[in-house]
Amino acid sequence: MNKKETGQMCIFLGYAAGVGKTYAMLEAAHDLKKSGVDVVAGYIEPHERAETRSKEEGLEKIPPLLVDYKGIKLREVDLNGILKRNPEVVLIDELAHTNAPGMCHQKRYEDIEEILNAGIDVYTTVNIQHLESLNDIVGKISGIHVKERIPDFIFDRATQIKLIDIEPDVLIQRLKDGKIYKSTQAERALHNFFAKEKLIALREITLRRTADKVNREAAKGQQAVSGDEKREIYQGEHILVCISPVVTTTDDLTFMYNDTADGDFPQGIGFFRLLQSFLHIFFFHTFDYCHGICSLSGACAVRFILPWKTFSKKSHYIS
Repeated sequence: MNKKETGQMCIFLGYAAGVGKTYAMLEAAHDLKKSGVDVVAGYIEPHERAETRSKEEGLEKIPPLLVDYKGIKLREVDLNGILKRNPEVVLIDELAHTNAPGMCHQKRYEDIEEILNAGIDVYTTVNIQHLESLNDIVGKISGIHVKERIPDFIFDRATQIKLIDIEPDVLIQRLKDGKIYKSTQAERALHNFFAKEKLIALREITLRRTADKVNREAAKGQQAVSGDEKREIYQGEHILVCISPVVTTTDDLTFMYNDTADGDFPQGIGFFRLLQSFLHIFFFHTFDYCHGICSLSGACAVRFILPWKTFSKKSHYIS
């Protein structure tokens, strides 16, 4: 990777701890080093995993800062040390980390922004639950409120997203083998965040969000194409929602669209907004009523795919 005025960021993304993000990042760093790239480890989270620790060997390291906090020593990124060393690429684990009080920045992603602005490329890691726009959805799946989050614009700033994906059964076996947490913590995790059905759902969300990032990049590329060469590349997701007359006012529909209530339907609408999907609505009501809610389509890319005037006052059902 060549030195640039603004650095590029590569995110190693996973759906849970233990999928192998840090290991993959270290492997990539060794490949860069073999290619003659000046790469250093700016911060690698301490791991009990022997395989990960062994991968750190042979890489130049910038020692972390040791910060006193309530009688304990916290390890933090040495931002000034990295800027002074000025490598081509720096590895910084745990993108969503919150820095200790008194540090230059409150969040680690702010440290990384400063490093990128200095023209240094950054390799970093994060799990899907730390993405701001997905926090509520992940919370409903896992039952866990994640406090450390990153804004979506940080994720979308990444030049590369490297998805580190393994089967949930393999991840669960790693947990049972003690490769992720110690025995007591691993047992608790098996019945909570690492329950198989939760891992499957988190994995699906991770795959979808990664695909969405790829689609957005394709759409940006298409904007630069003109004339006969222009064609639609970004197809996006298409979601169909059927609304019955139980929704009786335009306020009700707006309420559901704003995703402020509990329940599966509002959550589905929120997911549509997240994935920048096309939302197709079958709405069973009179034309006058439907005309009152059509203004919503301009704000949220809703496509009403049946002509309103074909509806009578009786509900129409599709078998």
